[in-house]
Amino acid sequence: MTASLRPHLIQCYEVVGLPRTNNDMEGFIRAIKTRYRGVSGRKNWNRYVLRYGRRVAYDEAQVRSAGGAAGVNSAVGQVTPKQWRGGRAEQRARQEDQLKQYRFRHKRVTFLQGLEERWTAAAS
Repeated sequence: MTASLRPHLIQCYEVVGLPRTNNDMEGFIRAIKTRYRGVSGRKNWNRYVLRYGRRVAYDEAQVRSAGGAAGVNSAVGQVTPKQWRGGRAEQRARQEDQLKQYRFRHKRVTFLQGLEERWTAAAS
């Protein structure tokens, strides 16, 4: 039934520690926000979530699980270089998309001129 859904949409059954109900999820998200605010001192956490996405939730779930922070450290130690590079490439692609959106919103003329230059170069 869920095979046709987008990958990573339903993770609560695959990742130990992720909440399965809406009320539990709200508390879980609140805990992530609180942790971020304690670390950064910033109230707004939207950029943080956009940049790091599901990795933030996975980390919080692992910390909440029986292994705690020590479990997270041991799990990170088991990541292969190939897995790390794949995750990093995915992260860079997400950040590049965010950067394009920022440039379009805040530096629209420069962004569009750059697109026109690239289009001209590709067409010739």
